[in-house]
Amino acid sequence: MGRVDIIAEVSMLSSFVDMPREGRLSQVLHIFVYLKCHRNARLVLDPSYPDINDEDFDMNGDWSSYYDDEVDLPPNNAPTAKAKEFVIRAFVDASHACCKLTRR
Repeated sequence: MGRVDIIAEVSMLSSFVDMPREGRLSQVLHIFVYLKCHRNARLVLDPSYPDINDEDFDMNGDWSSYYDDEVDLPPNNAPTAKAKEFVIRAFVDASHACCKLTRR
């Protein structure tokens, strides 16, 4: 599956692959030190579904102006499911980068 704990850092550093600098090399070394110290780290997933009230969200919004008569079809070569379904839920901060001076 990969190391979820360093995915953001690796993604940011990979955007500078075409222009390597010494400072970025030191950041890569910091990632390797972190991996050496956290060799046996584990990601624990909770299989239970969270209790979320669907009435808080507008599930019947009119998106026809964005997607005319589009139909989401599964690909022809999609494999058959061999496990139970799972739901990915993510928290999104609504005020992300709202300060135009600092972008924080």
